[in-house]
Amino acid sequence: MQPLPAKGLALLVPASKKDGLGHFFRTYPIWEAFPAAFYLSQDEMILDLAPGRAKALPKVLEGRALVDSLQTLGLGLLWVDHYGLSEVSLRSLVEQKEFPVLFFDRDFSNPAFPVLLNNNPFAATTSYRQLHPGTEYFLGPDYYLFRSEITQWKGRAKKSRIFVCMGGSDALNLTLRILPILPISEEYCLVLGPAAGTAYAEEVNALAQALGLKHELWKHPKNFFELMSACDRAILSCSTVVYEALFLGLSVLCYQVVDNQDNLAEWLRAQGVFVQDARLQEPRLSEFRSVSLEFGRGRERLFRYLREFQ
Repeated sequence: MQPLPAKGLALLVPASKKDGLGHFFRTYPIWEAFPAAFYLSQDEMILDLAPGRAKALPKVLEGRALVDSLQTLGLGLLWVDHYGLSEVSLRSLVEQKEFPVLFFDRDFSNPAFPVLLNNNPFAATTSYRQLHPGTEYFLGPDYYLFRSEITQWKGRAKKSRIFVCMGGSDALNLTLRILPILPISEEYCLVLGPAAGTAYAEEVNALAQALGLKHELWKHPKNFFELMSACDRAILSCSTVVYEALFLGLSVLCYQVVDNQDNLAEWLRAQGVFVQDARLQEPRLSEFRSVSLEFGRGRERLFRYLREFQ
C-alpha cells in the first residue's frame, strides 16, 4: 500500500451492508473538511463511498499485524471507530507508540488513547468513572457534526408525512413488521438501507399495497436527507439516523434493535420519546415527540486539534 500524505489523518471505520453506513457517515464531515484525510476500512465498500481518498485493508489483519500494516501508511493521526474492532486489535492500538489515535468511544469503554471523542448527547466527564490524565476528551453533542448533504436541508418546509427507516440492515425485519400497524390515513416515505433493500424490497412494497398504505418506497436513495427533510415525523431504528432526524426538526418514535443502542434508547426515553425494545416485543405505535438539542458547537475546538496533523 502506498503511504498517505505526510502527517495525514486517516479514518478507520466499518462500512458494509452488514454493519450499515452510520459509522462511515458520522465521520464524513471530517473527511469533507480536511482534503488530506483518507478513509481506511476492512470493507471494500469504502472505495465506492470515498472514491480517490480511501484504502481497503485486508480483512484478515488483526492485532499487531493490523498495527504494522497501518504503520506503513505514514499516519499523522488515526481516527478509530469502536465498532467491529476486536479486543486484540484494540489492545494492540493502545500499546503501540508509532502514531497517535483518536478513539470514537461511543460505548464509554474509555481505553487509554491520547484522544477520546464521544458525541452521545448524554456524554460528559461525569459519565466516566475515571479520566486518564494523558487523554484529551471531546464529549457530548457539541462534537456531533453533520455533513453538508444534511445541513443544506435544515429548515425546509415539511409536509404531513411519516418517514420510516430501520437502518442499513434492518436486522429484525422491522419494516415488514410495522406495516400492518400503520394508520392508512397517513402518507409514508418507506426507506430501505443497502442490505434490506436487496433482501425484501418487493415484499415490503407488495405488503404496503395490500394494506392500502399511501406510500413511496426507496432503496438506499442518494437523496435520503431530502426525503427525510420533507417529512414532519419519523419512525426509526434507535441509531445514528435519530440524531439526523432531530437535527432536521422531525418528531420521532423509535425501536431498539441491537445492544449498542441501549444508551441512546435510555436517553431518548428520558426526553419523553417513545422507544420500544423490538428484540422483546412485537412493535406498537405511540405519540411522536420532538427533542430540542444543540449540535456542533465544539467544531472549532475539534478542528484546531485535527489541524495539527495536516
